[in-house]
Amino acid sequence: MGAADAPAVGWIARVTLGSGRAEGDWRSDLEHPGYRMRVADDGGRVVGFSACSLAADEWTVMHVAVVPECRRKGVGHALLGTALAEAAAQGATHAVLEVRRSNRAAQALYRRFGFAQVGVRKGYYQGPVEDALVLRVEL
Repeated sequence: MGAADAPAVGWIARVTLGSGRAEGDWRSDLEHPGYRMRVADDGGRVVGFSACSLAADEWTVMHVAVVPECRRKGVGHALLGTALAEAAAQGATHAVLEVRRSNRAAQALYRRFGFAQVGVRKGYYQGPVEDALVLRVEL
């Protein structure tokens, strides 16, 4: 991802995640050495992104988001697969993430990559308030 992708990433985050982060926040994330962002495009239009971070040997998947009209077309699968391959190449031994309890589609995607539930964070998400399932996979 480059700085030019920040407006599209910000829009996708607002539409899919309800994130109110400013475009500049997404752009500044690119400057952090442990932070990795990738975009998926469809004919020059950004249709999805992943945002991850590496700390020691732990890869944290913070976001995998795809515009609604491009879901179920392999975009999220490709983004997550690329992110996990990069994690392993960077020396991560495992990956973790949180997912809304109600987000069955995302849970199914993560389970295809071997993620399993290791915990619950009560009331983790806001708007609406919802528990997060904590998932982990060994790399």
